[in-house]
Amino acid sequence: MLSSDLEHAIAKTIAFFDVFSYPVSLAEIRDFLLQGPGNVSTADIIDALRDSSFLADIIACERGYYLLRTRQDLVGIRNQRYRIAEKKYGRALKAVQIIARVPFVRLISVVNSLAMSNADDQSDIDLFIAVQPGHVWTVRFIVTALLDIMGLRPKNDKKKDAICASFFASTDSYNMVGLQIADDPVTGLGDSYLAWWVSRCIPLYDEGGEGEKFFQANEWAASLFPYRRFYLTGRLRRVSMGIVSHSIKKSIEWFLALCGEGAERAARAIQWKILPKALREIVNSDTRVVMTDSILKFHQNDTRSEIRDQFIATCKKYGIRF
Repeated sequence: MLSSDLEHAIAKTIAFFDVFSYPVSLAEIRDFLLQGPGNVSTADIIDALRDSSFLADIIACERGYYLLRTRQDLVGIRNQRYRIAEKKYGRALKAVQIIARVPFVRLISVVNSLAMSNADDQSDIDLFIAVQPGHVWTVRFIVTALLDIMGLRPKNDKKKDAICASFFASTDSYNMVGLQIADDPVTGLGDSYLAWWVSRCIPLYDEGGEGEKFFQANEWAASLFPYRRFYLTGRLRRVSMGIVSHSIKKSIEWFLALCGEGAERAARAIQWKILPKALREIVNSDTRVVMTDSILKFHQNDTRSEIRDQFIATCKKYGIRF
């Protein structure tokens, strides 16, 4: 019984990442074993991949990556996108070096396609920024202004390599469970993409271990990915500040704190006033665009439902059960 459950969990994991044209390694199957049974070891997964006739019929192994049969071309695409992602990381780090100096910024993480090094040439660079409570509006105002001045924000006709800072949260609002889309009515599957997202944020700037705090605050994601692990960012992908820069940042924070809530109120009023009509019409009506004093999320074209529908359709095609 365990073997059958494990076989389907492995197949679901590979099918989930297939939605993103992303073949997975053995380690990635283990870390993101979707709805996996308890007490599964890497050796158990190896045994299942080797011995299961069910998996042999639908899964292929190409150059160390596992993927659905007839999709072997994805290995070349993954390697190509990895090389593209390396260049985008360099651009992201340069932007983060500046954003990290903004008062009250505590965590800056790369998210979405770049978080799995699966970026295509035309994609932008998505950042999640965590902020000291009480300063979300102020930080977004400053960050947006800086990106505008540097010409780094996405434009309608140009998104390639742009810095998309569209998600801010205060450090006391890390739990994203309330931002889930509704469960699928047929399979009962939850928000698999958000569960993956909160499990695979790549901290580039982390002040005081906030990245791990964010990971731990989203323990609910373990209901879908029970073997999720906190990602430790390599030294070459970490931004840090010297003593002088850090002291200047803290001094500015101290000064702004003396101003009370005036700066935050002004930043909130300005951003509400200039909010485009298309966003204003859907603010806080669902989880696409959220504007509160602790979370600012701007994803008008939220594709999570479409991603899940495609994933479920793939599972049905290959006889993978939920």
